[in-house]
Order: sequence, then structure tokens, then C-alpha cells
Amino acid sequence: MAAVPAKRNKLDLSKKLAILEKLESGKKQVEVAQEFNLPKTTVQTIWIDRDKITQRSCEFSPSAMRNRDLKFPKTEAALVSWFDEQRAKNIPINGPILKEKGRKFAEELDKNDFKGNRSIF
Repeated sequence: MAAVPAKRNKLDLSKKLAILEKLESGKKQVEVAQEFNLPKTTVQTIWIDRDKITQRSCEFSPSAMRNRDLKFPKTEAALVSWFDEQRAKNIPINGPILKEKGRKFAEELDKNDFKGNRSIF
């Protein structure tokens, strides 16, 4: 009989921060792993990456599963700012409008390789 592969647990940023808090309070990695029903190696990796995780907690939503670096941070910042202004005025914004505005911001910032992300539209 073939072995069943272990199910992967996706941990959001808030869970990783909770694990770090327990470890920093003096709990052993084995205890924390049992408490969160995780392999000890996962807890070890979180401990090793604690500086990066803590830094990312300031930059990303706590519910984020993946925290990717932005390829176009200035374009993203301009687009988010514009989006917030439009929403404050109760102007409806859909995916194609957002994507086109992103292209215009990228053009203004001389980022010719900006394409926008289709997966969110």
C-alpha cells in the first residue's frame, strides 16, 4: 500500500506571528508544533525566518497567505492611492478600469514592462 502524502497546511501571517510569540515566550518548538498541529520542521523554519516574518507583518495584511515582493512598488502605491480616492467619492471601479489606470501610472513612471495582473480581474 502506497504512503499517503501529508496534507500541507497553509499558514497565514497572523498564525506565524502567533507561533513566534509562543516561541519567544519560552515555549519549546516541539510544544508549539503540537499545539498548532504542525510538523516540528515547520515551526523551525518559522523561527529561522522570524526577522523576515516580523518585517512582512508591517507590510502585508495579517490574513495574507503569500507575501510577495512587488515588482512595481511605485506603480502599486500610486494605483492604491488613486483607488482609495475614487472609492471615497463612491465611484465604482472594476477590474478593467483598475488595470488601465495601472498601465497609465506605469507609463508615467517609465515602466514599459508593466502588464497588470489578470488573476484579480
